[in-house]
Amino acid sequence: MSKKRKIINDAKNFSRAVKTRWYLRHRRKIEAILRDGTPPDTRETDRNFDAIQNRTPARRFVYGYSPLECWTRASERVAELLKLDCLQEPGAKTLEVGCGDGLVSLQLSAYGHDVACTDLEDWRSKQCRHLPSHIGKMEDGLPYEDNEFDCAFSYNTFEHVEQPDQCLAEMSRVVRPGGLILISFSPLYCSPWGLHAYRTINAPYAQFLFSESTIIEKLNEIGHRDLGRESTVLQPLNKWRIESFSETFGAASQTRIHTLVRTYDFLHLDWVLRFPQVFTGQELELDDITVAGISCILRRCK
Repeated sequence: MSKKRKIINDAKNFSRAVKTRWYLRHRRKIEAILRDGTPPDTRETDRNFDAIQNRTPARRFVYGYSPLECWTRASERVAELLKLDCLQEPGAKTLEVGCGDGLVSLQLSAYGHDVACTDLEDWRSKQCRHLPSHIGKMEDGLPYEDNEFDCAFSYNTFEHVEQPDQCLAEMSRVVRPGGLILISFSPLYCSPWGLHAYRTINAPYAQFLFSESTIIEKLNEIGHRDLGRESTVLQPLNKWRIESFSETFGAASQTRIHTLVRTYDFLHLDWVLRFPQVFTGQELELDDITVAGISCILRRCK
């Protein structure tokens, strides 16, 4: 590791440690605000949107959509998938749910797996157009036989689908007994960047800070770019909370949890103390606003 990179990493680790100590000191205050039943009030923050926006540094988000970034991200995911016991030898049959650009399935195909893709709309990269694909809502059913796949997987999709429990049931149906299902996604709706508007609105927890009308107005005013393209609307969000996902994964009748990992983000909890009036009355738990992502591997029951 270069000296410059080591310094950067040390600085990040120090910042996280300072934030963690701050969190431990203020946890009770934050939890008291979340328990407060007073209806949330965004009038002050709506009026001061521009001031909040201008005083908050823009987030340098690394989730990019250039050809190199998409290929690199797909490579990292393939490296993760190939650690699964059912995919280590070429020849498995895989289903990618919410395939997006399709590059993960393309690389799995190059490794020797028999791949299929599905998504709500078709925006596969040109080099992935030949891959077998289904376009449509997964809740409406997938055009595949029971027990057809050795592995089904999904990245950054389950926070968007309307009925995650139905989608999981459909994935379970098409995976053979003993096969694996990998579901990984972030950010969850209640987490700091859960509105999926972080390229436009600088402030974390924008979904709580501002009213829906103000968010729509400002997105139209500032301009919104997402999924590597200009857009006039936010991605659809089911607004499920962490406990609902955990219960769904744990209660699925055809599968059992192999691993479940939560990713936390404590770095923006000071916003709860700065604007407590927007976090009250929503029955939020501390996990709701700090769990940023979930990665779950389930095994289909034999």
